[in-house]
Parts: sequence; structure tokens; C-alpha cells
Amino acid sequence: MKSQAWAIAALFITIMWIAPFMNGCDESSSVDDVGDAGEKKNKEKDAGASDTDTDTDTDTDDDVCDEQDLALKLEGVKVMLLVDFSSSMNAAKWSAATEAIRQMVTDPANADTQFGLHLFPKPGMLPNCNASFTPAVMVGPDNGEKIVEWMETHSPGFFSMTPLVEAMRYYLGVVDTALHDPTTANYIVVLSDGEDTCFGMDSIGDTVPYPFNTPNILAGITDDIKDLSGIKTFAIGFGNVNATAQAQLNAIAKNGGTSFNKFIHAADGPALIEAFDEIAKSIRPCRYILESPDAEVNTSEINFYFDNSKVDRDRKHEDGWDWTKSDELEVEFFGQACEQIKSGNITNVNATFGCPTQIDGETCAEFDTFLKFPGVATMFLQDVSGSMMTPYSKWKGASSAITNMLVDDRNNHVSFGFDAFPAGNSCEIAASPEISIGGPETRLMIVEWMTSNMPSLLGGTPLVSAMKRFINRPGGIERKDVSGVLIVISDGGDSCASSSLMSIPEQLSQVTEELVSRHNVRVFAIGYGGGANTAQLDAIAQAGGSGMNQHQNANDQADLEKIFKQISSMVTSCIFSVPYAGADADYENVNFYFDGDVVPRDTGNNDGWNWVNEVKKESVEFFGQYCEMLKQGEVTDVVVEFGCDTVILE
Repeated sequence: MKSQAWAIAALFITIMWIAPFMNGCDESSSVDDVGDAGEKKNKEKDAGASDTDTDTDTDTDDDVCDEQDLALKLEGVKVMLLVDFSSSMNAAKWSAATEAIRQMVTDPANADTQFGLHLFPKPGMLPNCNASFTPAVMVGPDNGEKIVEWMETHSPGFFSMTPLVEAMRYYLGVVDTALHDPTTANYIVVLSDGEDTCFGMDSIGDTVPYPFNTPNILAGITDDIKDLSGIKTFAIGFGNVNATAQAQLNAIAKNGGTSFNKFIHAADGPALIEAFDEIAKSIRPCRYILESPDAEVNTSEINFYFDNSKVDRDRKHEDGWDWTKSDELEVEFFGQACEQIKSGNITNVNATFGCPTQIDGETCAEFDTFLKFPGVATMFLQDVSGSMMTPYSKWKGASSAITNMLVDDRNNHVSFGFDAFPAGNSCEIAASPEISIGGPETRLMIVEWMTSNMPSLLGGTPLVSAMKRFINRPGGIERKDVSGVLIVISDGGDSCASSSLMSIPEQLSQVTEELVSRHNVRVFAIGYGGGANTAQLDAIAQAGGSGMNQHQNANDQADLEKIFKQISSMVTSCIFSVPYAGADADYENVNFYFDGDVVPRDTGNNDGWNWVNEVKKESVEFFGQYCEMLKQGEVTDVVVEFGCDTVILE
């Protein structure tokens, strides 16, 4: 989207061709360093040569080495309007929403933005909690009139529910909405006048007796949509929004990745128009795409200019530019630099190749790349025998604790799975885990399983059989690219296996040893709610190779959550693999960054980083506060950079 002034600015992205006069670039050419996944950087210390002649040779620093201009194009913007279509949005509210959206999608300033319309719940079915359907209007160009026409010819029906969780979940998958497009900036704008009235309810809308923390679920879904699909989300609360709805909408806004950390409250129609206008202005793009530069162009020697004034690169995304993670040929401007673009005060935005990019006065970086977080695959093995229902609060506490672990920031890089025993009544077990290790969608599947299933009052406790099944069907924890974890939770002991030839603890020890040996996994054992068989769970813990040689006891949900956090910390690795940077990379001058902040090297292995193997230099380990930051889920990006003097812990 563009303002009138911005439309003028976008017309003048120019191309300059400057013949190189020298092979170096003077130290005074100030630009940030370049860093993106797989980005090649051949920055070198500047020769600092100066021209002391008194003739008319007045070559500037950029004249010396900026030898080729690169074509830029402004990144496109796509917006899906995710609109509440429940009964409470009928009549005057729907008319006001239609008018506010009409003004947004037909505004000439937004002519280059592609819009779509998605309603929740699905129109035409009553009562209805279904939101997994094709949007009313797919995201595409020139959709304004289509969206307005649809809204003017439809209105919410009576008895329609508000499936907000289900509507957001729709965007976790690669669905045919055109919104999952890595070449554009993509957004969802949620408009709702109330809280979710479907999640944690049965098929006819009655509340089930174990409510879950819906804001936490929405926070996790929104965060995953942002991280995995690059889609950012806004939230608008329309009308008299109650406290429950506010908490849910704030959970979306806080995790949506936009500049709005809280939902926008629009009390009436005029306020809704203002809310959409505010969002429209905020998403006018500050991203550009380099159009097919020559194969020999090194992204570490690219600089950007506003009206011939160089703009520094800023890894912290506070004021300057940086390569986006999605595409090394895509650049985004941040802070004041972005505001300058949106204001329309910039006539020309240029990109040139030839001079090393500068970071804090240095032009030394040769290569940098994002490091991949070590993978962890965690499987829950949950006891759902009859005793888990007596009292009922026991099951509610266990399922709520698992839900909170799924959305905990500590586990952003963890894949989850879930299994339960028994499968039905008596001593049966399923042929495979209920939910195998999977992506973000799996987290919600686990919550839904716990929402729609309860422990069986007639169910036994086939713990040995459940553990044994994982030897041949481990459900994904055996994968070589992850660290496999099995968490066993029980309030009792095996009541199904025969102990005539070998005691139950001995059988569990033997099965656990084989599971650990065959699949290189770690097994934790937790006794929950009182009454757990200490000998049996200790046998699992002692053979589980987890570092916890005894089972952990949790009396209630709070205790269980503390143990889960302890396990999360134990299984989070502070060792990262470092990709090969090439024969010319300077491995003697290396720095690592957490979200733009440098981590000092500490050869004493106390508070910083150090090579795991000083000779091979294939992996790095972080220590002290830096390892703790990783374990607490406080780090989003870890970057390695070669070429600049290593920062040493003082």
C-alpha cells in the first residue's frame, strides 16, 4: 500500500553504472555488514588509500569501488481480512464493518495491495464452528469491489458461533490462499467482536468440563504462522469487547510480529475506519527485492542509498537495513529508515555492488549465515487409566500442563508427539502412537485429542506394553536429525503385565534400555497426583539415560509444569553445528551473534562461546548466560560471521 507521496517515491528506483577507479574502498565509506542465511561475504579491511594530488581528481570513496548498480523493485503486499461472521456481528455491526473495509480496499493509496476476505464461521451452516474452508474472496489484485460486493450481499446468520482458534489454525498449513508467498509481505487482519465460542466445546456448542487456556493456544498458533510462513497478524476488537475476548485478541496481537503489541479497539464504525487506516499505513512496504543480479555479485559488497546517502545495515533491526531470512536477495529497512520511505521524502532508493558493506565503521566481514537450532523431538506417553479420573482435577491438571508446555517459548524449536495408554478399556494399546512427531500443527492436534478424550473409568495401566511398542514404532523420536525425548507420565503402575517370570520393574528397565540403545533417545519418568509406583517409574528413569536417575514426583499441575520446564532446559542443546564457510574463510577471526548482539569468545568455557573442537571448528558451544538464554527461549536468531577480529571475553 502507498500514500500519494510514497507512490511518487516508488517511481524513482534508479540505476547507476560507475566504472571502478581502484580495487579498494576507502575506510570512510560507511555501511553496515550483510548477513542472511547462506549469504556469502567477502568484505575486506580497507586499504585506506588516499589521493593526495592537488589536481582535479576528486574521486569519492564510492567512486573507487562501487562498480555496478543493481535493479530494485518494491516488494508486494498481500492482506487477508479474517472477519468474524458470528451472530453478534449482524445488523449495524456488519454494515459498519462493510463500510470500513470498503474504504480500506478501495483507497487509491492501497491500490498495489492485494486483498482477500475470509469469514469465520463458514456461512450457511447453523450452529457452526467450522472455519476450515476456502476464503470467500481469495487474495489477489484488484479485489476491492469483489470484497465489498460479497459483504453487501451477505450477512451473519442467527446462532452462528465464533471459531477463532479454528480460523487461525487454517493458516498454519500451506493452504490455497495465495497468502503463503515468500516473494511478498503477507498479513492477516483479524476482526472480531467477541471471544472464541467453539474451542474446548463439543459438537453442539456445550462447554466441556475441562477448559483450556485459549489465549495461550492463540499465541502459539499466531507465533507459528509468523515464524513458519512469514505471515504477520493484526487484531481488531470491534464494539463492546469483554475481558475474555480482549485476552484472546491481545494474544494474537502480541505474537503477530507487527508493531502493534496489543489489539486495536474500535468502539464504533468511525473508530473501525481509523483502525483499518492505521493498519494500512503501517504495512506500506519497506522491503525491496534485488532483481536477478549477476551470479558473480557478492551480497557482502552491496550497499543501499537514499538519495545518494548511504544507509547502514543494522542487525538489530532498529534503524537501517538487513537481509530478510526468507530470501538473501530481499532487503528490509527498519526504524527511521523505514519511516523515511513511508513518508515519501525519499526520491531514489539505490543498490550498488562493489564496496564492502560496513558495520560500525568496519568492512571486514567475509561470510555470515544463520545457524540452525538443534532439533528436539519430544513424545508424551500419558497414562489415561481410570485412576486419572479420580478426582477429575487430576486429568484436567495433566492436560493443562501439557498444553502450557506446547506453547512455552522454551520449546519453540521442539517438535511434539503424543500417545496415551490404554487405548480404550482394559489393557489395550494402540498399534502406533496417537500423534506422531510433527510440525506446528501437531501441537494443536495434541490439545484437541485431550479436549475430545478422557481417561477410561474401566481402563487398566499397560505401562510395559506401551513402552515396548515404542521400540518398533517410536513415532518420530528416533529420527537422526533430532534429539529424541520420551516423557512418561503415570499416577500408578503397570496393572496388566505378568510378573511370573520377571518383575515389572525389571521388565520396564529392560524395555527402556533397549529403547535407549536402539534409538538413542532419553526417557524421563514422572509420577503424578499421588499413588505412583515408585519402583516401576524409578526403573524407567534409571535406564532412561536422561540425567534424572529417579522419577520426578508431581502432586498437581503446578508441580508438573515445573518438571516440564526442567526437562525443557535439560534437552535444549547449547551446541550448534557451524556450516563450512569455504577454503578462503578466516576461521581465526569469527564472531557469533544472538539477535544482533555479539557473544564474546571464552576459552575458559564459562560465559561466552568456544569451539567444541579447536582443530575441526565444525561446532560451537555457548556457556553461562548465553546458554541460559537459549534454554529460556530468549534467542530468535544465531548468526556466525567470519572475517572480523574476534571479540574476546575480558
